[in-house]
Amino acid sequence: MKSGGVRKAAFRPRADACDPVAVRRFAPTAADSTERITGGCSVKSRVSIFVFCQSFGWDLMQKLPFMDGLTEVRSSARPILGSSCASLPTLLSGTLPAQHKHFAWFYYSPISTPFRMCRFFSYLPVFRSSRRFRENIVLAVKKSSHITGRLDIFNMPLRHLPLFDFAERRNLLLPGALGNVPTIIDFLNENNVPYVCSSPDRGDVENADIITSALFSGMASVAFWHVAGIDATLTRRGTSSSALRARVAWLDHRLRSMYDIARANYNSVELVVFSDSGVVPIVDSYDLRRRIQDTRFQPYADYIAVYEPTMARFWFMSPSCGAIIHRILLSLPCGRIIEKDELAREGCWFDDQRFGQVIFVANPGTVFTPNHIQRDSPVTARGYHPDTPGMAAGFMCNIPGIAPPATLPEIYDFLVRNVAGEGLKIGERQPSATTLIRAKQHTLEVGATNG
Repeated sequence: MKSGGVRKAAFRPRADACDPVAVRRFAPTAADSTERITGGCSVKSRVSIFVFCQSFGWDLMQKLPFMDGLTEVRSSARPILGSSCASLPTLLSGTLPAQHKHFAWFYYSPISTPFRMCRFFSYLPVFRSSRRFRENIVLAVKKSSHITGRLDIFNMPLRHLPLFDFAERRNLLLPGALGNVPTIIDFLNENNVPYVCSSPDRGDVENADIITSALFSGMASVAFWHVAGIDATLTRRGTSSSALRARVAWLDHRLRSMYDIARANYNSVELVVFSDSGVVPIVDSYDLRRRIQDTRFQPYADYIAVYEPTMARFWFMSPSCGAIIHRILLSLPCGRIIEKDELAREGCWFDDQRFGQVIFVANPGTVFTPNHIQRDSPVTARGYHPDTPGMAAGFMCNIPGIAPPATLPEIYDFLVRNVAGEGLKIGERQPSATTLIRAKQHTLEVGATNG
């Protein structure tokens, strides 16, 4: 067998490999087939495989056997502050929550809420808390509000929902997902780069099959795979479980197979694997909701609170209520308030305070139980302060001599430069990804004008 490793007959492509719904911008048009942003070479000359492994942090990448002998560069990257839903928009756009407007799942906005219907359900009997009932609410809201994102109401009280909007209204892996903030998906579409992308509506296995089919056919220049299964395994089983080792071993096997198939169909294969943060084992829990309810203040009349596993956010209807709860939070040993200056430094300050007038983050290893997101107590958690030990994201690739990104926005910069064919060699000064995108768009416009 040749160094490519896999004969074409060794893999049977999926029948839906060229389904335009499953594969975005999969085949270039006739005008794009020879002259593209990758340098004017044929599609089969080069492919970039980007793999986003949610919650698979740097510590675990070092600890477990994963991609050994296949990657040249390995490094850690600093995560961002915020809920789990804040990281992927940053990786896709190179911006922080203050710019892309994703800091937590829910934000206070009674005017724009898609959950108005829930005010009629909040006084129904106990069956309103059943999962099936909540799933039906999600389906109805998605249809009525044309939501394509990962809508979920988790454990949010139905009386809460009409006061809140949901941040991820759009599928983040579709063009225009962040509105006026461009993503790498927008970059690929605007520059007619053929690519295949995973879908949040499918599991890891089905997404891997579709991407592998695209690589087998040689029709994509970029493949983007969002691996979500590791995050679920870490939450339920922990960092030392056999289930996690099996999940990582499966991912290692699929990536090696994917890489070998790509090598058999492309002259050059560049593999980039990265994550958004690590996780921290849970050692303690605190009933923050009960502590706040023990005050003389009443929910909805005096304050509104959203309790997440590692973060609590508060809005106040009266200054006296805000002052007393602020003082209580300062006295608690289970976490600390993130003040305005620090939020601004982390790129998470919002002038309208839509994500909270007071934001309280748990200490590493502590979770707030019960909360509005998870029904069961997790074994590990994320969403702590970015400098917490164990929270670092991971980065690895098979491209030698590059300067590895140190933050999540820098990972985005690296991906865009990779697609554009720009090097990122150690010691070289590089323009920002925004500058690079503008330069490429200008080149394409000039070329179109001259043509």
